[in-house]
Amino acid sequence: MFNLINSKLTIIFVLVWGLCSCTHTHFYIVRHAEKSTSPTSDPELTLEGKKRAEKLKEILKTKDIQQIYSTKTVRTLNTANPLADLNNIEVKIYDAKNQSKFIEELKFSNRNSLIVGHSNTIRYVVNGLSEKEVLSKDLEDSEYNFLFHIKKNKKGKPKIAINHF
Repeated sequence: MFNLINSKLTIIFVLVWGLCSCTHTHFYIVRHAEKSTSPTSDPELTLEGKKRAEKLKEILKTKDIQQIYSTKTVRTLNTANPLADLNNIEVKIYDAKNQSKFIEELKFSNRNSLIVGHSNTIRYVVNGLSEKEVLSKDLEDSEYNFLFHIKKNKKGKPKIAINHF
């Protein structure tokens, strides 16, 4: 009898834990890491930028990232790729010129995501997902170390944390 009750309690615990664990969706938004000056049209990451992309991977490797988005530039893809490779996730390309549609799609997602953008695009994603003006202007050219974390639940307003890495 005790085993039957214990089994039922275990099943109930697992079900409740499963329901609770998927009530939040996490979005991590970063600007691409440090870029070189050449080629001018689509520059690579610098050595420092490659180190920052690896650091991002280390920070996010335990965050159950299920989707990774990037623009189609070399610097954004190379910022996203270390985590994508670790988690065996294909990086999805988004159009930085049509962010309204992209943001609306993300709002309906229930999958933890990394979004890699640019100094002049991050503001729209962060403000759109947090549903308030967090950033009133674009990032400065020298700002590569911001990690925006937006946590949304099924009810209530999204919560944002801004960290440096």
